[in-house]
Amino acid sequence: MKIAISGKGGVGKTTIMAMLAHQLRENGKEVLVIDADPSPHMAQTIGIENVERITPISEMRDLLVERSGKVAGSPFYNINPQVDDLLSRFMLEKDGIRLMVLGAIETGEGGCACAENTVLKRLLT
Repeated sequence: MKIAISGKGGVGKTTIMAMLAHQLRENGKEVLVIDADPSPHMAQTIGIENVERITPISEMRDLLVERSGKVAGSPFYNINPQVDDLLSRFMLEKDGIRLMVLGAIETGEGGCACAENTVLKRLLT
């Protein structure tokens, strides 16, 4: 099961997702939350300490380029990058709820977020 929550800022998306994640975990489900909000606060909401240990996916530039197959100057990306090892390397866990953070695109001149979105899509599949 995959659940996405979106909407206007300040309407309770993070709170609802945290409550849903806890309830699903209590019901025996495996839970992986990927916080794709440009201003991520899911870690604090589910009680993860030392949030500075989280490396947002968008900050893994070299890894993203490598995994997406992006060649300098080319508009093409690998749409099926290998991501199996990323889950264990870049997620944190609290009470059985696993968390990864997408992070924000920092600069407008950076172009599209194709590499980030490609890796995120593969993580979800």
